[in-house]
Amino acid sequence: MTGLSDSEHLTMIDNLEMIVRSDRVYESVYDKDCKEVIEWTQYFTKRANISEIFREISKRLSTKKYLHAEIVGTFWHHFSALAPQVMSLAAARVDNNLMRHYIVQIIFEELGTRNHRLIHPDLFLDAIESIGISSPRRQELVARHLSKLGFNKLSQVMDEAKSNSEILGVLLGFEIDANENIQTIFDALSFNDEATTKIKDTPFFKIHRIAEDEHIRLDVANFLRFCQTEVEKEKFFLGFDKAVSFWTHYWNAMSEIIDSEALV
Repeated sequence: MTGLSDSEHLTMIDNLEMIVRSDRVYESVYDKDCKEVIEWTQYFTKRANISEIFREISKRLSTKKYLHAEIVGTFWHHFSALAPQVMSLAAARVDNNLMRHYIVQIIFEELGTRNHRLIHPDLFLDAIESIGISSPRRQELVARHLSKLGFNKLSQVMDEAKSNSEILGVLLGFEIDANENIQTIFDALSFNDEATTKIKDTPFFKIHRIAEDEHIRLDVANFLRFCQTEVEKEKFFLGFDKAVSFWTHYWNAMSEIIDSEALV
């Protein structure tokens, strides 16, 4: 199978919104307009207490600085590269192919769907390099601070999940604040008008402004589809809360890194 030519690639970029909106798993029951999906999405959003996750980082990003772009850009790229691995671990650990089918939909999108040139971590790297965040600077930040972000907890939470329901809960917990993650990253990278102009129409941000609600819907649908009993729901909640705890740690650690780098 040959890759896309440059002209085909540019055509795909031009039609990115149509492609992302149309290339979705077939769903006739738990779609975005389903009452249960809407109500449970609201429940999980409230349970996650999303404003608290971002309380400290929002304070730092209220002031526009290139340093913030360097730090948030560097470590989001690391997360973006790890995310498909963690989700693949989840797909391997559930015990039936129907669950696996729904889990891999998001993995497939993270890895570019039908175009390897749209692999999300690579798109994000293109975005941050377009505003001057260099490889040597990223390596410097990684050497000093990578261990503080808690990336080891990602696979640990998945490894420790003891049931299908808990695994599915972890996946929703990783997605529930997706829109806020993307906005926070954008706020950090748009440190001046020129940077804002460069990144706002990049494929990475175009895709993620469209796709995140669908990812959340997919994971909420998995809850409704596969967690019917009270015991299954409680296990799902357990996994969900663990994943949300990761995000709180991640963004608080990012705030601390910003503070320490400001003193260097």
